[in-house]
Amino acid sequence: MSLRLLSKARDLLGRGWDRQGPALGIGGRRVEARNAEAQAWSLFGALAAAGRPMSADWDGAVRKLMEVTGEPSPLDLLNWSESAARTQDEVLGALEAACRAYLG
Repeated sequence: MSLRLLSKARDLLGRGWDRQGPALGIGGRRVEARNAEAQAWSLFGALAAAGRPMSADWDGAVRKLMEVTGEPSPLDLLNWSESAARTQDEVLGALEAACRAYLG
């Protein structure tokens, strides 16, 4: 379910955030999002770690994030999340808003 994926991604980003993932491991080394050493994730890295990329749940989560951020495409959402001006709180806020939107 997309809500579960969004919630899990939010929890991961709450533990650690990296603007340009997919993820950072021990010592700041770049690792795959699902790597056991991952300690900080980008938005899309957290989504990848939380669920199966390109699945129906993934698609639903990305579309809900596009809706709450006002970004018209997945690429625009990626650029939004990786912007140098973007903060962890803003990305967490978008994930929280997407979760709330699923709950009605």
